[in-house]
Amino acid sequence: MDNSITGFQGSPALERCKFLNSFIFKTSTNSNAKALPASNEANYCVGYDALGTAPIFANINQATNTNLTAEQYNALFKEGTFYELTDAAKATYKGNDGEEVGLYGGVLPYSTRIMNPQITKCNVAKKTTTDGKLSVDIEVKAAE
Repeated sequence: MDNSITGFQGSPALERCKFLNSFIFKTSTNSNAKALPASNEANYCVGYDALGTAPIFANINQATNTNLTAEQYNALFKEGTFYELTDAAKATYKGNDGEEVGLYGGVLPYSTRIMNPQITKCNVAKKTTTDGKLSVDIEVKAAE
């Protein structure tokens, strides 16, 4: 999943967090942060520090994580897409399941297809019948 995170050091929201198969980008100039605090865990993540202050994963185990250079970051996503990786990035950055890192990888990749059943028609009578029943007509469409 794409994450745009700023203010690492001293940020209560980023203490003792776990990141898996994620992109973590430091892009804000209003931060004096150096890297993710050591209390965090990150596995199979890709990080980029646009400010050049410190690699994202400098304080934590870097064995399965990748810090990107500016050149690698600029070649990461296909232009004009919703964070879709280039073919080279798909082949390079793999998650813990061997699939690509980010939105389109994993067991439940991002899709524009609606997954939950949708109510497409709903008609409710204004009054009950003489025996106290209410007539309701509902049509539900589910994804194939």
